Amino acid sequence: MDAIKQITLTLLTTLLPFTLTAAVEDFMISPLELPSAEIAGDPMGALPRLEHDSYDWYKRHALICHTLSESEPEILLLGDSITHFWGPHNDGTPQRGLNAWEKTFSNYKVLNAGFGWDRVQNLRWRLENGEAPKKDPKLIILHIGTNNSSQTKNARQSTPEETAKAIYMLTEELLQRYPSTRILLFEIFPRDAKNSPTRQWIDATNKYFDKLPLDSRVTLISLYHVLTQPDGERIPSAYADRVHLSDKGYDIWARAIQRHLPPKKSIK
Repeated sequence: MDAIKQITLTLLTTLLPFTLTAAVEDFMISPLELPSAEIAGDPMGALPRLEHDSYDWYKRHALICHTLSESEPEILLLGDSITHFWGPHNDGTPQRGLNAWEKTFSNYKVLNAGFGWDRVQNLRWRLENGEAPKKDPKLIILHIGTNNSSQTKNARQSTPEETAKAIYMLTEELLQRYPSTRILLFEIFPRDAKNSPTRQWIDATNKYFDKLPLDSRVTLISLYHVLTQPDGERIPSAYADRVHLSDKGYDIWARAIQRHLPPKKSIK
């Protein structure tokens, strides 16, 4: 495999396991103390990190910005920890679905810009602050929203309607920025027990997607039927825990993506 593609723009964390190079430090910013989006007047407005996690959110942001300053992805993955944990990286978070990643993306230059604990607001902020490629990616894979179901001391739970509309607006902003790009928009994956408040929130959010006037360049995909059993409970082997996918879960996601990949002959 081509050495550059083998790296696949995976944040360069395999080259920077624990320390930042001077080049990456140029993109580092200090954690910001900002008013909540509610105070700012937009409950889904762009905000930097809201929750602390097991990795350095700002360091990962700097790595993404540094990567984009040196190369342009053909495929861009945007999301939260479910995206973050897929494929090779070295920031202390789980690495899962490695075989599915290799099988799906080995012939493309891919950037995984998933961030654990991100809400839609955090993804919007990242794109507005250096994580948007300069050139049109051929394909954007978008799965975000599960963390908007959470109520914490840092942010209230978003409503299903707020979340679905914010994701829709995000797709519109991406298409305006990248007119030749196609987007695979995945409905929020099922999590927790089928009768749990979180699952009910997710089901309500996903129902809004069918009502949205999505652009023809956006393909809406639901994996609900392949990640759950006939009784509606999650397939245990597809999940590593109540939220995150296992290797088998990533195999399922990969198969849904593979049929929409750009022709390999178009990749230089």
